[in-house]
Amino acid sequence: MTPMVRLKALGLRLAEALVGMVVSVLPDRIRVIVSERAPSVRPLVYSKTRVLLHVDSWIELKVRLKSATREPDTVRWIETHFRDGDVFYDIGANVGAYSLITAKLYGGRVRVCAFEPSALNFAQLVRNLALNECGDTVTPLPIALAESTQPLVFNYRNVTRGAALHSLGDAAGEHGEAFVPALRQHLLAYSLDALVPHYHLPDPNHIKIDVDGSEERILTGATATLSRQGLKSVLIEASGDTASNERLRVLLVAAGLRFAERHDMPGGFSNWLFLREPHATEHHD
Repeated sequence: MTPMVRLKALGLRLAEALVGMVVSVLPDRIRVIVSERAPSVRPLVYSKTRVLLHVDSWIELKVRLKSATREPDTVRWIETHFRDGDVFYDIGANVGAYSLITAKLYGGRVRVCAFEPSALNFAQLVRNLALNECGDTVTPLPIALAESTQPLVFNYRNVTRGAALHSLGDAAGEHGEAFVPALRQHLLAYSLDALVPHYHLPDPNHIKIDVDGSEERILTGATATLSRQGLKSVLIEASGDTASNERLRVLLVAAGLRFAERHDMPGGFSNWLFLREPHATEHHD
């Protein structure tokens, strides 16, 4: 880190501390009025369609607004593989960046089911759908997915909107490291194979899975869904755990999908794309 960068970072921290001190001494009524009358809405950094996000946290400002540039391969997948009439399952939707890109880019002609179990992120997801007038195109589902339908605990790393790296079940990270949850949220998890027919959800043509360590549990509970010929592609985030990644690959290949691409990202993660051969895919009206 250069001296200039360190100085800028220090200046930002001092400014944040000063603002926090000023706000903390304001009467409660004034603080509420300021919060209600000064909402922060910013455009996503993406040139092909206009997507707006509510920005109420540093993570939303520095990470979620830059979703398209941080994961260009994900956006390229949405742009090139989706077709009018398709159904997209965004599993681990967070505040909705990729769901909204899909909805706006295709003008509502691709239906989206956005799965997000975090109560904080789900609330922001719904606000962002309303902000972008995508409520009729994107169905938000406050549901955790696992290998079977069962009550589980969702462990929060922190309670900041837009945050990730939470865990389902044990309070442990993707590499097995334990952490002390900032919040424990009890919920009912579903297997995808049980959820889709029970609630008459449309079968997916494309699935994105970004769930910070629960990928294998989701695939185990989705063997029937993954094997349907109408499913054209799956994009899944994998960690640096070679054994775990091999198990993910085996589950997807067993469902009739082939490994097509890998795109590495910072932090030891990568996006793996699996495709079904075109001749094996049914026509989707």
